[in-house]
Amino acid sequence: MKKFFISSKIKKYQVEFIKNIGSDLKKENKDNIFIIDKFINSKINLNRKKIVISSTENEKNFSNLHKVVQKLLDLKITRETKIICVGGGVVQDISSFLSSIIFRGIDWYFYPTTIISQCDSCIGGKTSINFKGYKNLIGNFNPPTKIKIDTDVLKYLKSKEIISGLGEMAHYFFLSKKNYQFFFDNFHKVKTNKNILRKFIYQSLEIKKNFIEKDEFDLGTRLILNFGHTFGHAIEKTTNFKVPHGIAVAHGIQIALFFSKKFGLLNENTYSSMNKNIQRITKLSPLKKINLTNFIKNLKKNKKNSKKNFKFILTRGVGAMIVYQISRKTNIKKILEEYFIAHAS
Repeated sequence: MKKFFISSKIKKYQVEFIKNIGSDLKKENKDNIFIIDKFINSKINLNRKKIVISSTENEKNFSNLHKVVQKLLDLKITRETKIICVGGGVVQDISSFLSSIIFRGIDWYFYPTTIISQCDSCIGGKTSINFKGYKNLIGNFNPPTKIKIDTDVLKYLKSKEIISGLGEMAHYFFLSKKNYQFFFDNFHKVKTNKNILRKFIYQSLEIKKNFIEKDEFDLGTRLILNFGHTFGHAIEKTTNFKVPHGIAVAHGIQIALFFSKKFGLLNENTYSSMNKNIQRITKLSPLKKINLTNFIKNLKKNKKNSKKNFKFILTRGVGAMIVYQISRKTNIKKILEEYFIAHAS
């Protein structure tokens, strides 16, 4: 895969596909500080100044950030230090947020090690910290200077993590008619075919690149990238993050399709076809019964809602997503009850 760049008003940054993450990490300057995922740290022998983090959503809070800052100070961080982030989305959020505020901003590089971080979160520049039950409430935009992707490191992922990655990738192929059906007909090959996995990751990044370069700060068309995520985030929070992000997104896509049909945006045939495709992924990790009251409560906490309306990303078909506002007075509980009865596992 060729190297490419993301145009940004903050800074132009580079995405590069590499062949050996261990070798590249050891080439980094010894004065830099690594923030690395605990599991990946157990797989890579890295004798460097480092902070090891458990990759759970519960780590993304200010109490934990204080501890990481203290560790950075203990490791003699300076303005010239670069933070080298190695891990998935949680480690990325902590690294990118801290690098944006310590000394009012220092440089950082990112080596993503999960499918989701490679196909999605590594570009776009968002940093996100959870706060008092609100997912990703606090953050800013701080893209890394360099992103280095080694798809071979994905061999360490467990089956559920692979399914989660597929759920995140799926929403990109719903957003673009190009390669849409090819993805759903071939995603099952990613465990055995490295080339097809690398191809899907690259194509996902291409799709996202097109959105973020037009609307970097999430003020217009980039909102479309939240397809499946509004409902997905509510699933994550309602289950106390027991449902991995990408799996929650896949189920969120199913709910978004159902809402699209209920509000007359999708006819029965189009709904059936799109729903059949996402079910190929959701059936790999069915959603257990969740507390509907808490689910709706968490939907109401979505930071993109307005005072009077829910703001959902719904669809008129493949590649035809829209921002759809629904009054908070609407009885969405009835629609959700109908959905969960129809999709009870």
